Amino acid sequence: MEKTRKQELTDQEAMRLYREFHAPIPASPREREKPLDKVKEPPRASRSLEREER
Repeated sequence: MEKTRKQELTDQEAMRLYREFHAPIPASPREREKPLDKVKEPPRASRSLEREER
């Protein structure tokens, strides 16, 4: 009986270690939340007309 219990505990520990070392690595926070590229908007048409009038 005691040998069976020891074997069960050994098997459980082996499975725990297997899962710990073979689990996929989670993505780092930097990879999950990438900042959006900043897009420069073109100048307004009215502003361009104002420059031409000067």
